Parts: sequence; structure tokens; C-alpha cells
Amino acid sequence: MKNKILDFVIVGAPKCGTTALYKLLDLHPEICFSNQKEPRFFTQIKGGFGFFSRRQGPRLSGNFHKGFSWYRSLFSKFKEGQIKGEASTVYFQNSDTPKLLKKYVPEVKIIIMLRDPVLRIYSHYYQEKKLGFKFSSFKQMYEDNDNRFRYYYNISRYKDHIDRYLLYFDKSQIFILIMEEFENNNLLSLKRVFNFLNLNSNEYTFVNERFNVQNEIKSRLLQLFISQAQFISSRFVFPKNIRRFLSFVRVWLTKFNSKKIKIKKIDKTLYEKIKNNFLRDKEYVQNYLGRKINWLNYSD
Repeated sequence: MKNKILDFVIVGAPKCGTTALYKLLDLHPEICFSNQKEPRFFTQIKGGFGFFSRRQGPRLSGNFHKGFSWYRSLFSKFKEGQIKGEASTVYFQNSDTPKLLKKYVPEVKIIIMLRDPVLRIYSHYYQEKKLGFKFSSFKQMYEDNDNRFRYYYNISRYKDHIDRYLLYFDKSQIFILIMEEFENNNLLSLKRVFNFLNLNSNEYTFVNERFNVQNEIKSRLLQLFISQAQFISSRFVFPKNIRRFLSFVRVWLTKFNSKKIKIKKIDKTLYEKIKNNFLRDKEYVQNYLGRKINWLNYSD
């Protein structure tokens, strides 16, 4: 098998189950994922949202400036006969990613994972809130048309982002997976992904496990240190052993600074207000897939 730069990529969307998919696919012996999830290589868009900034855009910068030697080093575990994959959720909304992928890996297969667009926004809000950002309530951010809310909102405009990929890639190279269906039947969804990637599902040992359990931070000050250190380290190329050590310290500190939480359900009235903005996106995805999907229906 030809040693390509990349065979497939999970491009997002954020808060749509990509971590679970990544970890389950990583169990297949014919798949070699990058040593880190979210390498953010195929984008040059700068991050910078943080504790002292409320602008729209990603929190962390793209890493294209680090070069292909750095990117290839992320696949140090690659073995002959495997295919290479990575997962970076900023790729879904970052406007430069499809063009960069087309230029450097034109035959790449693209996996897009989606969920109810309103619940995706709500989950994204809670993800960043649990990191320690002092946000207003979700309702207040919506009513104020807050910059950060607009960022979450724009990511859920699925039609715009999928259409951008279709400008560069044939539909046969793009596989859309619905998170609600994935949660309902992991194994069936995985078999569909394996079929898309031309992999033998008989080689796979299924593991039923929960990933990405929701937590919140204990110390905002410690989380500020972790976030700023991660942002700074993303701007430079470090030797592999240093990268590994920094990653270990970051993961350990994050776990130490976390406690489990139960996310409060989104208010029904607010959900109904927001959902009308995404009817076209639901219809678009349904037409793309050729079947109905259970979105924009509030469940108690």
C-alpha cells in the first residue's frame, strides 16, 4: 500500500461525537491515527480566543506553518498495510481547510459527523464554560447576540460548510455520520465507516465504552495556565520527547483540575426559538443522505 501523507480525516463538527469515533476507529488494526487528536495541520487560521478575548474564531491556531516533516512525525506508529487518519474538528468550519486538503491530499476521504444543530451549539457553549470562561447564561448570550454565541451558531450552519467541501471534493469522498444514529447503534455506524474506508470489519474487535464524560474545572487560575501553555506550545515545533512530556503534563493537570458535572437541559422555549434558524440545514442534510433524521424535536 502506498505510503500517503493522509488517507482519511475526521473534520468535525465540534461536539458531535468525533472523540468517541476517533477512539473506536483507533482500535482497528489497519488504521494508524496521528499520535495526537486535533493536530490542526491543514489550516492557517490563527486562534486566540481566551480568557481575555471574546472574539469569534477558534481557540487554537492552525499548525500548517510547522511543515510536513512535523506532520509526518505524528504518524510514527505507522506500519505497512495501514491507512493514515487524523481528526481535527476546526477543519469543519475553517474556510481554508478544504482547499489545503485538495492541494496536498486530493484523494483523501472525509468524514463529517453531525448532530442536532441547536444541541450542538448548547454543548459547545458548555464545553468552553467548563474550561473556566466566565460566560453569561446561554439564554443571555443568545439574546445579546454575543460574539462567542455567533461562532457556535455559525458552525451549526451545516449547509454552508458541506457546500464548501463540495467545491473541492466529489460527493463520493465525503461520508456524513449522524451522532444520534451513532449513539443508537455504534457497531452498525462503524461498519458503514469501515465500508467507506474500504476496510475489513471482521478485523475489528468492538468495545462498548463512553467517551468525553462532561467535567468542569476546579480552579480557573490553573485552567488559565493550562490553556495559555497549550496555546504557546502550539506555536512552536518541539522535539518529540519534549512534545510527549508536555502532553503528559497537560493531560494530568487537566484531569487533576476537573470534576464531573451533569449538564442542565436546554430550556424548551429557547430551543424552539433557535431551531427555526436551522430548518434549512436539517432539510439539506436529509436530502444529502436521502433519509429522515430526528433533529429539531425537543424531547423532555
